[in-house]
Amino acid sequence: MSVWLGFAIYAIGLLGYNGTLRRLGVSPYLAWITAMLVQILILYGFAMTGWLTLGNSSRHLSRRWTRRPLASHEFLSESSAAF
Repeated sequence: MSVWLGFAIYAIGLLGYNGTLRRLGVSPYLAWITAMLVQILILYGFAMTGWLTLGNSSRHLSRRWTRRPLASHEFLSESSAAF
């Protein structure tokens, strides 16, 4: 389900970038390829700066990350239960 949602968001973004490039005077055929490249570069920039999180981002806010460090026997039992 989330794959289709991500694909839909990517396609809507691609339509927006394509329309913007066509308004700026880029040819209709070149606008599709340029829109894909622009969107990929923007996503790459967000990934490089750490602003793009993939998967369950609420996991970083769970109590597992905010409490005291675990002892070795606690870590083994809790890490196997978390996954």
